[in-house]
Amino acid sequence: MQAYKFDTTLPASRHLEITLPETFPVGERMEVICLVKSDAPLVNDLSNKDRSTDIEALLAWQQSLPHRLRSVEDIEAQIAEERNSWGD
Repeated sequence: MQAYKFDTTLPASRHLEITLPETFPVGERMEVICLVKSDAPLVNDLSNKDRSTDIEALLAWQQSLPHRLRSVEDIEAQIAEERNSWGD
């Protein structure tokens, strides 16, 4: 595995152009990892975002689920049926 490390500043366009050394094989699959060096929070960091939209989305998703509540008696009957099927 070869690695190439360099420091740069991300422009407002958020586009980076990288020219790799000639030693890198052309046509090979590559993995690119970008690390932020400062402790500055990311723009979409959840700790800095209004979470009310996330909660609203969660509640909307929950409301869309089918209502399949089972009574205690139904659950106990299913458990008893399963246990009876085991035999001795």
